[in-house]
Amino acid sequence: MQICIFDIMFTKDEKKGLRLRFWGAFKKMSAERRLREGRPKEWILKRTGIKGLSLRFDMDREHAAVGFELWRKDKFEEALLFERLESLRTIMESILGEGIIWDEEFITPEGRQCSRIYQKLDGVDMYKTQDWPVIQDFFYSKMTGFETIFLEYKDILD
Repeated sequence: MQICIFDIMFTKDEKKGLRLRFWGAFKKMSAERRLREGRPKEWILKRTGIKGLSLRFDMDREHAAVGFELWRKDKFEEALLFERLESLRTIMESILGEGIIWDEEFITPEGRQCSRIYQKLDGVDMYKTQDWPVIQDFFYSKMTGFETIFLEYKDILD
């Protein structure tokens, strides 16, 4: 089965292979860089210890994004967590720069509603290997910033 997205055709297996190659290369590059910088080899991501809060990488055919994702069954609790993060807005902007997107009603590609605080890089395509170095640098620098904020202010968020 061929899937046509824009003007490039990939089979399902080709798409899967490209995704696996990207994430494998990114994992290797980031682990090496993190160890050189004295950081743990693995990213925190879902292991935040705070229910309903994770750090997330995301990319598709048009952009790459990285940031916090908040998802709780109790939407009031989710809104409180979002407000706690929002109280760190000035600090986040000083670490990450401008361009942080604050979206309390983000809809995932699967149709699930959550809140996201993230930065994105437009004009990149996960299936174009020539875009990978730019995406990897963006992911690494921005996730390092989000992780730093999380670790520094975890007590406020819990």
